[in-house]
Amino acid sequence: MRTGSKLMETRDPLESLSDAIYGALRADIMQCRLRPGATIDTNELTERFNVSKTPLRDALKRLSIEGLVDILPRSGYRVKPITFRVIHEILDLRAALGPHAAFMAARYITPAELEELRAILGDYLPASGQGELQSAARRFHVAVARASRNARISTLTDSLFEELERVMRLTVDFSPRKDEDSRDHFLLIDALAEGDSETASEIERSHIAKARAFLLETLIVKGHFSDSEISDLGRSRAI
Repeated sequence: MRTGSKLMETRDPLESLSDAIYGALRADIMQCRLRPGATIDTNELTERFNVSKTPLRDALKRLSIEGLVDILPRSGYRVKPITFRVIHEILDLRAALGPHAAFMAARYITPAELEELRAILGDYLPASGQGELQSAARRFHVAVARASRNARISTLTDSLFEELERVMRLTVDFSPRKDEDSRDHFLLIDALAEGDSETASEIERSHIAKARAFLLETLIVKGHFSDSEISDLGRSRAI
């Protein structure tokens, strides 16, 4: 107890302030209260948090390292924009990790974990708002990844869904896909319960491919990406 007390007493107050500011700004960015591409007004934030520039700069530097904030030379800070390339990179990782996670989960999943998946699906079916659907989908796929017994896959899966959260909160309503997604989830649970790794992997591969096509088509139709962004990525992939 004494050691813990000393650590608390000697902790730098500026570090505690920086942690609190980091957490608040990160939540604002992920929930699009600070929109992608928005300029960050540091004067306004020092007033909001009633702090000096030092802990604020520390928090913004951490957010920059995470890829959520751009530090602009002699211009300040902005929330990192959502680009066509970034979305493709996130979806590429989902396509690589998801099927493998399902394949391995079919080997190791326990009855308790299967019940957890069924319970999450029970929350997904009546969900109405985009936030509820998104939260249930994230919990479902992270639970599958966790059942793979690969902690890194689980962590990365959760991180990728968190990054996609900004895109979907801002632009895309997945409710039109709710019934089809639910069918995929039921089929995946059945394959996992049977220990059928190949089928589980294929169901997840197909599910991710359909969701990817829907997401990109919606973003393009709504005009969130320029023609040059799309063509530049197409050229880079052809090389």
